[in-house]
Amino acid sequence: MERTRIQKYKELGARIGNTPLVRYVGKVPNRNTIWIKRECDNPFGSHYDRVYTALFKHFEENRGLQPGMNVLETTSGTAGVSFAGIGRELGYKCYVMIPEDPIKQKRIEAIRAQGGIILPTPAEEDIQGFTRERIMGNIKRYSAVFLNHSMDPGGINNEITLCSLAGIAGEVLQETGIDVFVGGIGNGSSIVGPGRVFRVRNADALIVGYKPKKAGKSEYPGLMNQDGLERTIDFPHIKEANKLIDRIMLVDDWNKGVINHEDLGRSAKAGIGVALDVARDVTGKNILVLGYDKAERY
Repeated sequence: MERTRIQKYKELGARIGNTPLVRYVGKVPNRNTIWIKRECDNPFGSHYDRVYTALFKHFEENRGLQPGMNVLETTSGTAGVSFAGIGRELGYKCYVMIPEDPIKQKRIEAIRAQGGIILPTPAEEDIQGFTRERIMGNIKRYSAVFLNHSMDPGGINNEITLCSLAGIAGEVLQETGIDVFVGGIGNGSSIVGPGRVFRVRNADALIVGYKPKKAGKSEYPGLMNQDGLERTIDFPHIKEANKLIDRIMLVDDWNKGVINHEDLGRSAKAGIGVALDVARDVTGKNILVLGYDKAERY
């Protein structure tokens, strides 16, 4: 990689990560402390800023990707904003496959604001609409390179994604120890990336995953149902996540018991609600929740 390009990534990387770790301001039972890692304060609004900085760099160094080429990604919304924003800064034309669902409209608008080109899939199919045929068809149609954050070629874990998210845990542990990590299950990556680190550092760390109570398609964006109902995409991260998770909790009220932190999005507020439930069963523990994105995305 040329020196100027190395410098470009260095400058971009300096803006991403080291996000604030803040204490939840509401009442927490049993002398527990809930910490929120505000990944929403990254430049493009989520933990995925870390992921795409690492993915673009990896593809440039190892897979022949060059500025000016077309790139493609699939997303339910939040990842697409980071993909389009970082891709634009690095000189790429970004095509984003996303369900054409009214509930995702604000994220679609945010993707477009970052220069992303929307390739809609049927709303009623949700992420099941990301079929191999559609993906391959768009790759061919737009001569695009597929930057799939959810899995590596061959259907295995995307270790670039997981290593970039492991950085979240590293930053948190510089400030405080963590006894309980609460994360949205999603495609599994935000459980596995940080969760690996927390489990190595503390073998007794409790890892709690949460997902929607409603089976199948959910009204809670970013919290994918993993019960095997109406699901055809087999995310490899999920398999490792299931091994790490000690307890799965179902969310039916994303704002349950949460006060203040109004700027946080549904995924983060759901996590705080879960953390408050966990806090009733433990005493004197540090509980971590990820502030995935902001309310303006919903």
